[in-house]
Amino acid sequence: MIRLYMSMSVDGFVVGPDDSVEEPMGRGGFRLFNWLDDRNSDGPSGQVYAEAQATGAVIAGRRTYEHAGRWNGDHHDGVPIFVLTHHPDDTPPGTARYVTDVNECAAQSRAA
Repeated sequence: MIRLYMSMSVDGFVVGPDDSVEEPMGRGGFRLFNWLDDRNSDGPSGQVYAEAQATGAVIAGRRTYEHAGRWNGDHHDGVPIFVLTHHPDDTPPGTARYVTDVNECAAQSRAA
């Protein structure tokens, strides 16, 4: 089973304007993640966070992966990171692997 976890504003934005490696969430984009301030609670924010952290693998696009600083090679708990990309031009750090085919990416993440 593949599940999608992401924060999005009600009008469909996942980052603020002008996102970049230097400002990965764009101008003002971190406000979409204010709920994470309560991630260690027993309430809804804590429940959503715990569920997202219980994954056995992570699939990300190359842009997200790069803007997140490659998660320093570990998204959480050493789970494999599958980066879907057209340009596997280097060796990714840690548990990350580049995958160029979406079906293969899904198959590898399920197997993990």
